[in-house]
Amino acid sequence: MNLFLTHMSALQFWRWWSVSNAVPLWDFHSGSSSAASSLPAGTMRTTSTLNAPCCTKNQIAETLDRDKGAIRTILTQARVAVGQGGILHVAIPKTPGKHDVTNITYHQVWQQLPKRAFLQIAPNLFVASPELTFVQLATNLSFGGLLALGEEICGGYPIAARFPSVVGWRLGPDHTPSLQPNPQTVLVRHPLSSPIRIAAFAGSCKGVKGATVARRASKMLNGMSASVRETEVAILGLSPRCIGGLGAAKADLNKAVRLSAAAAQVAQHKTATCDLLFRDSHIVIEYDGSQGHASAEQRTQDARRRNALKMDGYDVRVLTDPQFQDSQEFQSIVRESSARAGKWVPALTEEQLAKHRLLRRQLAEFHKEASASPWFQ
Repeated sequence: MNLFLTHMSALQFWRWWSVSNAVPLWDFHSGSSSAASSLPAGTMRTTSTLNAPCCTKNQIAETLDRDKGAIRTILTQARVAVGQGGILHVAIPKTPGKHDVTNITYHQVWQQLPKRAFLQIAPNLFVASPELTFVQLATNLSFGGLLALGEEICGGYPIAARFPSVVGWRLGPDHTPSLQPNPQTVLVRHPLSSPIRIAAFAGSCKGVKGATVARRASKMLNGMSASVRETEVAILGLSPRCIGGLGAAKADLNKAVRLSAAAAQVAQHKTATCDLLFRDSHIVIEYDGSQGHASAEQRTQDARRRNALKMDGYDVRVLTDPQFQDSQEFQSIVRESSARAGKWVPALTEEQLAKHRLLRRQLAEFHKEASASPWFQ
C-alpha cells in the first residue's frame, strides 16, 4: 500500500529536501536551480490520484516498516512526525465518519486533484507537491503567513547553521547522502517551485479547499528570495495596499546585472546581484542586516558590489534592520525608491497603516513558528 503525506508533514519533508539538495548561491542567483527541470515536479514521478492508499493506523505502520523500515528511515531523517507528540498528516479518499487517531491526522480528498499533485519519493511513499502543500495550508495560515510560505517555497534560504552536517548532501538512489560540498562554497536551500507554477496549480484546483485564497496569494508572490528578511521587505513593500503592503513599483529579488569593464574591476566579478531591483530602472534597495556581525570579508564584498553598481549608474539605497523595523522610516525609503523608479505611491492612511502593522505581525508569527523546524533559517 502507499502512504500519501500532506499538509504540515509535506512541508516538513520539503524543507528537509531543499536542505538535502542544497545548491551553490551563485547557481541560485543564476536562476538555473529554479528551472522546471531542476524542481521536484520535474525530476520525480507524479500522480494526481490516491492509488492503494494507507487508510488505517495498522496499514500505515505496516508501510513504514516495509523493506527494513526504509520509509520510516526517510521520515526520521526529515524529522517528520518525530517524537512523542509528532503528528503524521495523511491523505485518504473520501471516507464518511473517518476520525483521526493518536499521532495521525487524516485529510480526506473529495475532489479530483490536478496533475502532479503528489510526487513519489520512494516505493510506497508519495508526498503532496510543494504547489499542493501551498494550497492545502492556505486554510491554516494567515494571509501574510501564506505569502511568506510561498516566498520560502520559491526561494533559496540559507542553510541552518545548527545543522552543518547536512549541508550539501544530495540524495542518491538509496536515499543516502552522496555529495559533500567544497567548504568554500556558499550553499542555500534548493528552490521547490516558482510563482508561475504555484499560480498555475492553484488555478487548476477546482473546488479544492483553500484554492481560492491560494490563487489570490499566488498572484502576489515575487520568488527568488534568499532570506527571511528579503521576503518580509518584498511582501511589505511590494504587496497591494489593501492587504497592508505599500504597493510600490514592481521589482525583482536577487536580480543579477552585468557590469561594465570598469565596474567589474571594482566588484572583482562580471556581474552583481541586487537585493531588490525595481524593473525598468536603475533603482536598487540593498538590505543590510549584519549590524556589525558580518565578517570583514563579507563587508568588503558588499562594499565592492555596491560601489560597482553606483559606478554603473545604479541608485543604491541601503536599508538597515532598525530602518526596516520602523514602519515610518521603512515606508519613507520604499516610497522614495518607488517614485524614482517611476511609480509614486502616497503615504499610508491610518487604516492602511493598521493593515500594514497586522501584515508585519503575521509575517513575524509565521517565521517564528517556522524557526522551530530544524531545516529553517
